[in-house]
Amino acid sequence: RAASAADHAIRRLPDAGGGHADLNVKNLLLREGPDAFEVLVIDLDRARVDPQVTPRARFAEIMRLWRSLVKRSLAARVGPRGCARFLGAYTRGDRTLRHALLAGLGRERLKLALHALHYRRA
Repeated sequence: RAASAADHAIRRLPDAGGGHADLNVKNLLLREGPDAFEVLVIDLDRARVDPQVTPRARFAEIMRLWRSLVKRSLAARVGPRGCARFLGAYTRGDRTLRHALLAGLGRERLKLALHALHYRRA
């Protein structure tokens, strides 16, 4: 439920032409209500405005968030089903956006592997 709520908060920022300079799990404020989670994106001090946020920039932000989950050993709690729910809700049936986002998956997996080498040492 939290992953589905996070997609709305994370998608609103680029939809409004904004980019978060450091989107990570510590910059998401989660509040559980009686029926659903509410998620707020915080720490916008280095946010930028761009009238046309590209799918590549969107995916880079999403993957920065994913790397922070991996770094803090929280990725397993989200799991593949949580990722699929997040992506499905984020793209809201927009196959063009989904395809454009996933086009960078190989590059982002490599970046994650490189970052993970550092996580093990830290």
